Amino acid sequence: MMYDDSQLCRVLLEMPARYNYLYTLDSEKALLRALFTSLSSNGKYTSFFFPHGPPPMSDYWRMNSGGTDASHSGRPCMHQFEKGEPTYKCKDCAVDETCVLCWRCFDASNHVGHSVTVSISQRDDGGVCDCGDPEAWNREVSCRYFQSSTKPTQPLPEDLLDCIRGTVDRVLDYILDVFSCSPQSYQDCKDPTVIKADCDSFALKPAVYGGDGTDKHNGQFALVIWNDEKHSFDLVIDAVARATRRGLEYGKFISTEVDAIGRKIVSTSSDLSSLIAVASKIDSIPLAVSIRSMRDTFREDMCGSMLEFLKDIATSSLVGHDFILRDMICEALCQPWRVGSTATKVKQTLYPIADHLEDNEDDLHMMVGPFGAVDIHVPDDDESGNLPLRDGTVSSSQAPNYWTEKLPDDPTVALAEQQALNLPESQKMSSKYIPVDKSPRLRLDHLLHFDLRFWKRARLRIRDILMTTMISNLDYKMTLGMHYADAYPQLVEQFILADREPEYSMILLATQLFTCPTIATEIAKNSFSTFAAIIYTLLTKNRVGPPSSVDFLTCIPVDRSTLKNRKVHHLYGDFEHIISRNLVKQRVSCDDNKIRQIADILLLLEGSAPFIRQINEHVEYESTEWISFLHILTPLSKLARLIASGCSEGSAESSQRSIRTLSRILTAWSLGYMRDRFSSNEVADEPKFEPASCEDFSSKFYSIVRFPVEFYIISMHHPLHSFLTWFIEFGYVESPEKLKSLMCFALLDPPMPGRAVVYEPEEMLRLMLDYSLRTLVVVAQIRAGLWVRNGFTLKTHELHYRDVTMRENGYARDIFGVQTMMTTCNPSCVMLSIIDRWSLMNWLKGSVTHNVFDEVKLLAVIEEFLHGMIVLLCERKRLIGLRGKELNYALIRREIVQTLCCDPMPFSDLAKKMPEHLTADEQFEKILREITVHKAPEGLNDVGLYELKAEYYDEVDPYFFHYTATQWDDAETAIKKSIQKKTKLPLDQIVVEPRLLPIRSGPFTRLGWIVGTPEFAQMIYVTLVNIVFKRLSHAPSVPESLLTLTLYLCHVAVLEDQICAYDPNRTVRTFSFNACDLQARLVAPPEGCYPAILDVLFYIKATAEFGSNCAVAERILRVIKINEPDSYQQGVDSMSEEFNSGDVEMKEENDLEENEAERKKRMAKERQARVMAEFKQKQQSFADKNKGAYDDDEEEETDNHTEESSSISWKFPSGGCILCRKPTGESEIYGTIGYFTESNVFRQMAFDSKELIIEALNPDEAELDRKSLAPVAAFPPVGNGAESENSIGKGYPNDSVKKEPVVVSCGHIIHLSCLQEYKEEIRTRHRGHITRNPPENTDLCEFLCPLCKSLNNAFMPLVFKNMESSFVKEINEASDFSEWFVGDVWHTITALKVDRDSDRQHGSNLSEFSIEHIRTYALSTLSPFYYRKLMFPPGPHFPGAFLSVEDRRGVSEELETIRKIYSVNSAVLSGLQRSGSGYVSAQDMSSVQRLLKCYAYSVSGAEIDLRGANRAENALDVGACILDQIPQRTLTLLRTLRATAIGLCSLSVVEGTTLLDEVKLGHSKLFYQQIGKLFFGQECMYDKDSVSCPDIVYPLLMEDIFVFLAEASVCMIPAMGADFHNVLILCYIAQVVKVIYHLGDQIYRNHDWLNSSQIQSLGSDTRVPLKTLKNMNNFMCYILEKCGYKQQNNGGSPFVVFPGTAIYTMINRFTLPFLRKSAVLAFTQAPLDYDSDQLLEIDGDETARLLSLLKLPSIEEIFNILDRLDLEQNLRMKEVIDRWCIHLELTNRRPQSLQVVRMKLEYPGIMRLLKLPVSLHAFFQEMGRLRCSTCNRNPEEPAICLFCGQLVCCQSYCCQSVIEGGECNQHMKRCAKYVGVFLLIKKCSILYLRNNQGMFAPAPYLDIHGEVDLNLKRGRPLFLSQKRYDHLIRNVWLQNGFASQIARKIESSIDIGGWQSM
Repeated sequence: MMYDDSQLCRVLLEMPARYNYLYTLDSEKALLRALFTSLSSNGKYTSFFFPHGPPPMSDYWRMNSGGTDASHSGRPCMHQFEKGEPTYKCKDCAVDETCVLCWRCFDASNHVGHSVTVSISQRDDGGVCDCGDPEAWNREVSCRYFQSSTKPTQPLPEDLLDCIRGTVDRVLDYILDVFSCSPQSYQDCKDPTVIKADCDSFALKPAVYGGDGTDKHNGQFALVIWNDEKHSFDLVIDAVARATRRGLEYGKFISTEVDAIGRKIVSTSSDLSSLIAVASKIDSIPLAVSIRSMRDTFREDMCGSMLEFLKDIATSSLVGHDFILRDMICEALCQPWRVGSTATKVKQTLYPIADHLEDNEDDLHMMVGPFGAVDIHVPDDDESGNLPLRDGTVSSSQAPNYWTEKLPDDPTVALAEQQALNLPESQKMSSKYIPVDKSPRLRLDHLLHFDLRFWKRARLRIRDILMTTMISNLDYKMTLGMHYADAYPQLVEQFILADREPEYSMILLATQLFTCPTIATEIAKNSFSTFAAIIYTLLTKNRVGPPSSVDFLTCIPVDRSTLKNRKVHHLYGDFEHIISRNLVKQRVSCDDNKIRQIADILLLLEGSAPFIRQINEHVEYESTEWISFLHILTPLSKLARLIASGCSEGSAESSQRSIRTLSRILTAWSLGYMRDRFSSNEVADEPKFEPASCEDFSSKFYSIVRFPVEFYIISMHHPLHSFLTWFIEFGYVESPEKLKSLMCFALLDPPMPGRAVVYEPEEMLRLMLDYSLRTLVVVAQIRAGLWVRNGFTLKTHELHYRDVTMRENGYARDIFGVQTMMTTCNPSCVMLSIIDRWSLMNWLKGSVTHNVFDEVKLLAVIEEFLHGMIVLLCERKRLIGLRGKELNYALIRREIVQTLCCDPMPFSDLAKKMPEHLTADEQFEKILREITVHKAPEGLNDVGLYELKAEYYDEVDPYFFHYTATQWDDAETAIKKSIQKKTKLPLDQIVVEPRLLPIRSGPFTRLGWIVGTPEFAQMIYVTLVNIVFKRLSHAPSVPESLLTLTLYLCHVAVLEDQICAYDPNRTVRTFSFNACDLQARLVAPPEGCYPAILDVLFYIKATAEFGSNCAVAERILRVIKINEPDSYQQGVDSMSEEFNSGDVEMKEENDLEENEAERKKRMAKERQARVMAEFKQKQQSFADKNKGAYDDDEEEETDNHTEESSSISWKFPSGGCILCRKPTGESEIYGTIGYFTESNVFRQMAFDSKELIIEALNPDEAELDRKSLAPVAAFPPVGNGAESENSIGKGYPNDSVKKEPVVVSCGHIIHLSCLQEYKEEIRTRHRGHITRNPPENTDLCEFLCPLCKSLNNAFMPLVFKNMESSFVKEINEASDFSEWFVGDVWHTITALKVDRDSDRQHGSNLSEFSIEHIRTYALSTLSPFYYRKLMFPPGPHFPGAFLSVEDRRGVSEELETIRKIYSVNSAVLSGLQRSGSGYVSAQDMSSVQRLLKCYAYSVSGAEIDLRGANRAENALDVGACILDQIPQRTLTLLRTLRATAIGLCSLSVVEGTTLLDEVKLGHSKLFYQQIGKLFFGQECMYDKDSVSCPDIVYPLLMEDIFVFLAEASVCMIPAMGADFHNVLILCYIAQVVKVIYHLGDQIYRNHDWLNSSQIQSLGSDTRVPLKTLKNMNNFMCYILEKCGYKQQNNGGSPFVVFPGTAIYTMINRFTLPFLRKSAVLAFTQAPLDYDSDQLLEIDGDETARLLSLLKLPSIEEIFNILDRLDLEQNLRMKEVIDRWCIHLELTNRRPQSLQVVRMKLEYPGIMRLLKLPVSLHAFFQEMGRLRCSTCNRNPEEPAICLFCGQLVCCQSYCCQSVIEGGECNQHMKRCAKYVGVFLLIKKCSILYLRNNQGMFAPAPYLDIHGEVDLNLKRGRPLFLSQKRYDHLIRNVWLQNGFASQIARKIESSIDIGGWQSM
């Protein structure tokens, strides 16, 4: 029973009216239900499609759930890459670089040891995964997701298959019916008549869809806006909002939908005029809009849903039949379209959007018809090989026959095709293949034709459908490929001329198809001319045409508009894929018609962008049209090389035929036959020849081309010449005679009117090849400075011509062309041509003057000539017969050697200096590793370097063809140094031997014949004579390099005599013979001496003036003697008396003896120097070891040293002001600048995270002042790393991080007045540059350091005296703790209570007792000058009578200035944000509290920074502690900040002014709070009921006890007159109690982390006495009881705590940071007399060393307090501990709302950011699973917060907030508050954010070559450099350097669009 689709047709027809012409979600769901109903035979087989039952009516009906199942059994993967997704390429497995894998298939296959690159897809649908495609891989990929498909056990019902087939057919037909009546999306929509006519013309045929024959609509029209890739979101939002007057929110909604879908209805109305008005406003930007009827728009939206439906079923299986639905879609696409509509717009005009199209009416429309027939332009040669002489005019514009006719296949081509296509069954052409020429138009063809009518999402879905059906189905892949190739011209036309969204064009499908070898082979066979015609017609007419439209009369337009469209490069890439993947290379390379077609294309560019030398005045306008040609020449030259390389696989006859074809075309071009057509190109005149001779060494005349380069028009671009040379190189030519016969032609016709000569065949050959010589000469002249009047643009042109991008296809090809002339033409004639082209004929004849050049320029030209001749003779790698991989190996090796010989180089720089086709070769990296040594990066900014191995310096050519003059010297020096290491000879005696490769066979065996010509010999002779005898009198000096080059060329010539292949037809003698035999008559020196080259060489050898060239001349003479012994002897015999035979031989022997004697003498001196150096070193070592042992004055010196030490003090910074450079002093206030900021390095232990606890208590990091015992990962890593190393770590929870104030400083000092002026200048600059993004925010008091550009916001005045406090006295000589703690401290507290009650009555805040102590402390800190100025203004304590008027005025000014400084600093600290952990906000603190807290946390931060810091390599003092590691700059800053805080506290006792009341009140309040915390419960301080008041005092155990100690050291301790050491002991005991309480709490609650093996094994290697463990247990139980914990049973037994050494070890670990900080704090306030030697004898860990250093009780002694209550000290200590615990317990009783402080322990380990995987690839593996927390999408640009590990979207519009910015900024405010650090995975960079500023920095990932790879451009696997990551952690994060890093980056950059653009 046939399927009846009438019901479905009726639904499709009526649906728009049924839903009121508004396509909504409901209508889409209804459409999908109707389609599945039809698919399942009206619901009969619904269970086949939905095994679990049909979805609810309210849901979308889809078979595919949208999961990411990687399985693709029995078919290619075809996973489509989304924008930002990684793709993997394996060079070892893939056929070419276009074959890629998705990350799932890459992980599922084995590529260990392979050359793998990874890249990021730059667009949506950026290709597909090729896993499973048999034509994409050289070897089996073995992906575990690819399995053989199993055949289903039961067939499907036939009626079901009919329904599926009929439904799919109808869906495809409906889509074509609708879009056959749809216009181009951006049509003209301003004429209502046109819009209505368009609506009326569209109708569905009632015979197909039913109905009454009237396809009505409701009269409503829709204004649709279309997406493009030009307009930004903001621009579209604004345009839509203004046009519709519906606000920005509506504009944002529309723009978002348009970006996601591709189009969106903006407005609907029946009033066309209003819609046109809105459209006009939107179109003004301009933005594509269209106005269609609501009915038509509804139907188009239906088609979009149908495409989704087809994609859904194509990727789904049907009850075990995996591919049945896919195959049916393929079958339907390959059927003809059954037209069911009026189809009014199947053919329609393109509406061009390209700006370069000026005449829209002249556009090509492919549906109109062909261009017409054309004639051939250059006739074939006849059988005799002669060339008819033709005039330059062409009468016909008919296409040449070779464009339209197809030649029969050569038998060798047919055989090669048969062998190449002997493929496995899976790759053979399917029987289902439908040829283009044997079928009507298929649905597939129309779908491709309508590409431009679809919108973004629909276009993507069509490509999805084709990829998942026809491309993945090998039975239909060939059909798609060939039909796509047939539609390709139209797709190219649409893409280039009219596509608004080129990223989604169907043209991009070409890469997937044309890289398939079978498709590429078929296209090369049948459609090559079509593709060539596309390029030709685009270049000539800016349009696409068939081969018959090729017009021989045209050329590239004068305006060069056809060269400026960059989209054309897609076409070149596609053409390259076809040629490279074509399995039968010789089908193209050996087909004469195809070669002519490519030649016609290259002929358009032959001699392009010509120029002429400006002689008298500078050029007014520097033309840059060569840039446009260069953009086209690069890909076309690459194509030409690719085509020519294929001839190596063909027969010798075919390659020779191609050479002759190209030679014929080039000869005709060179003769000027085409100059009328190419009027703006190089050939402008008829060629002329003239006779020439050297007239001395030879009197024979030769006919050479007359062409003075410096006067004629010339071009550097000859791609057709290059094409010819490639064929000569890759082809098979057995001899020079054969090559000459292929390239020579004879003229049959008599001379034309006006022509006096008929050229000889060799003259025409030399004329054709002369263009290469001209190019070399003009480049040399530009380098010599002869073309300076042409401007800098020509110099740039020359640099590009010789640059690596064009060198292989330009400069190297021209060298090859001249070498071809040298081997095929008369060598004497060629030599004269070369000399004449360099304008050196006068020089050849002995003249040292030139009619154009001055002598300086002439010398430069001579130098370039000599180098050019060296290159022509030595550049032989391509001439010696190497082919294929052997040739590539030699070229790669040579390029590496020549590039690295001077200096080591990073891999990326090395690759940039080498041709692309060599670096892309699979042998490249293997050869690189073979001949170089890789040095891994050591420094933080270093890169890996490759250094050439010593044995390969022998292969260096010092005059390599692309070297500059500077590189000549560098290379020669490098070679000589390498030889010197082996021979120990002086550099001036070392001779660099030229490396000449012998040419044994082939067409270039006669290359060296030119050195045997008398013309060459005379040129060498004249140059030597002119240089040696200084005949250029007007030149300031003759450069030594000129003589060096000449001798090197002589050396090359004599070596050529040795290696030249035997040739019975040789007509020239050797250079060695000429050097001895030929004697000058006309060009010899005036005296007649030295008439031969041999004479001059002997003169050079004997003259010491010539330095190292003497040895070179000697070496040349020896080679001449070997080559021509008889001639050499005759030449010696004929010399003058000065150089007779006996003298010469004697001199040679004497020289040898003298050289040998000098060498022995030098070596003896070197040995003596080495012995003396060793003896001196041993003496010094002995003296160091026995220093002072034999000193008679030891006691006297010791006494003197003691006296000097007693007077030593630590000095605060001083010197010159960094602005005014004047010295600083007390006459003017100066200070150091700093930056107050918040820091998040203060982490608290997160006991709810087992992983973090284990990391914090890592036993390998038990000692924080030592290197971690954990192994450091090597770079590059060995293998792929372990699974744990490649895992992403867990971030630190934000709620366990405190953000506290710290200060950082660069340490520079400045006058206060200078700083104020500098700040005003900054504000003025900001007002003058309102568009710039400044690095500093003046509203926050920020400014950059004028010297180092670090960011600052504070000024700390240096008004202090030198510090004389002794560390030893501070610790060892403090009052006895027992006496102080038992008695003194309590007496002091009582006295304070009495004094305070008295002072309250008098209105004072501090007691007189405290005031006196504070003044005493201030006296020891402030300098006497400022102590007197600040502490005693006129008043009762210091009467004004003792001060002069000036002094009284000074007192008030100084005090007010200092007060203002402190006020500004306090305001800055107040403005810092505070985390929720603080119990008092920054705004509620006093200025004293803010500054003291900043000081405390700055000390704490300094300690944290030093945890695990690497020690110096020579640090042998194993007992040294943290104080040996802290940098001096940090200590200076901390001491300055401490003194600043003391100065502020000192102001609290200044009387006689009310300006300091805030300071006094804050200081006194803090003072009494500190006493209350430390000595809680003393009735003398507080009332009994005040303990529950949170405004009074918080428990000490809830505080960071070190912060309390640091604040007390500045506030409480000076005011009490107490010793720091005693308070330190008390605070240390409090820290131990706090740690025990916390650990006991964890044990009491039995947390899971306690049961981990890592925790229980802590301290297993430590022996702790059982009594200590018991006392620890008792002490912990006691603390818990006092803190309110109930016992665990009712029996009253003690707590059962976690026993063993683990708890003991944890107590030590958690108290260690406190000890380290306390040591730093003590050293900060007592900088003298610290000696680390005292710690050398301590046998213990870091805790033991610090306890000994600080004289603190051990933990065991603290545990014993409860056992020794008989001691009064212990009893009193127990009481204090009880009060601490009671205070804590009372506070914990309060309501939860009042407990704003949570009690936590400090993180005791080394601070780290997020643990990163060893390989960046691990992130890509996770990307498919990770989702953004805000938008729940897989981010296109993912960013990982390095603090907490959260994934966010970077620079994504989806998560952007107008107020808070992007998601990175939003997350920063939630996480670290003030700063953000994100790893941008796909950009391989680090993002720093702070205060609406930011910067990008390289990520700590390097490739295997030790280089960073920003944006993953190079694509190699990246591995973590732990050293760089540690630098980021330690030097940027832990040292709070984010602000300065960002500020410096912004300050040093040119701000063109905010910091985001940097």
